[in-house]
Amino acid sequence: MRFFNRIKNFFINFGKVPESNLDNVDDIYIASMCRISGLISLLMAVFELFLIVRLFIIRPDKIFHEFRTTGYFLCYLVLFVLSILALVLIGLWAKNFEKNKKKLLWAIYLFIIFVLVWAFMISYLDLKAKQDFPAFAFLTIIMGVFTGFLGKPKIVIPLLASLFVASNLTFPYLITDGQSFFHFGYLFNSTTYFLIAAFISIFNFHTKTSEWKLRLESREMNEKLAILAETDPMTQLKNRMNIEANSINIAEDCINNNKQLVCIQIDLDKFKTYNDTYGHQIGDRVIIEAANIIKGISESSYRLGGDEFLMVLSSTSYDEVESIIKNLQNGFHNIEIKEVNIHGIPASIGCYYGDPKVNFHDMLKIADDAVYHIKSNGRDNFCIVDKSK
Repeated sequence: MRFFNRIKNFFINFGKVPESNLDNVDDIYIASMCRISGLISLLMAVFELFLIVRLFIIRPDKIFHEFRTTGYFLCYLVLFVLSILALVLIGLWAKNFEKNKKKLLWAIYLFIIFVLVWAFMISYLDLKAKQDFPAFAFLTIIMGVFTGFLGKPKIVIPLLASLFVASNLTFPYLITDGQSFFHFGYLFNSTTYFLIAAFISIFNFHTKTSEWKLRLESREMNEKLAILAETDPMTQLKNRMNIEANSINIAEDCINNNKQLVCIQIDLDKFKTYNDTYGHQIGDRVIIEAANIIKGISESSYRLGGDEFLMVLSSTSYDEVESIIKNLQNGFHNIEIKEVNIHGIPASIGCYYGDPKVNFHDMLKIADDAVYHIKSNGRDNFCIVDKSK
């Protein structure tokens, strides 16, 4: 049972590109080609191996001594090798899709061309053997379906058309033993195969493109909703939703690199006065200007609500933390809103500096107490609680 599950998982995951790596319709198109081409090349490799073994069983004495049998053997062998090569390249390149997507596209189209040329050669042998329905006819339809689900019509249709013309210029001689150039039956049949393949290519490509666009729009909408859920709309800082999860990652980095964890809590002084005196528009301006200063110092910054902000980062020294906080203060003091004569914004700043293994809520409590201490002793200052020792 476990063996069959492994086989099933192999088929499900082979050549699959994670959707997070697909940024546009062309990427989804190449990824779909990659997946289906990989599975097709695997099936073709198995089928060609079966035909080679069958040939050795049925006609072992004629493989290297009869023109037609040798031709079949070489065609089977070449396509088997090409299928294995395509299988390996698609499997390897799909793992690094962003870097290899152009290579994948060219490899897949070359594989399609090789298969169609192979079908052309097999058809030649079939017609030599007086078979009424050559392999080329069958493969034209199959490859039309295959490329129709994957290929862009502007590439697929000229490719099929060129083989259609080539087959009509050569195969009628074989069908009629060279007595007549024109053979209505073959022309009618090959035209039918070509039109079927072209129709499938156009119809399926446009259907798939519409489906991919809907999937991409849906994914982009979900990503935007996720960003909105985690972002404060006014300041574009992160909100408090993921503070703890993000802080755990920073704490792990501190532990691995022998650093101290830093929680800086910021409370703007006199914010209520700005709101009550100048109105909410000016109050919002104050919040936005302060947030821009904070963002400029660290991306790991959050708006807790109202006029309260938090920064979580790592540091190697107390002096570095002190320098960061002084830069914050200087930034706040340089904020100007000239229309209401605001020159500089005071802020009370409390900071935890120390062991990253301490419970995160305890760190916040220490930083919050430090802010309260500053507010109780004149405001517009900072207090660093050093817990590194």
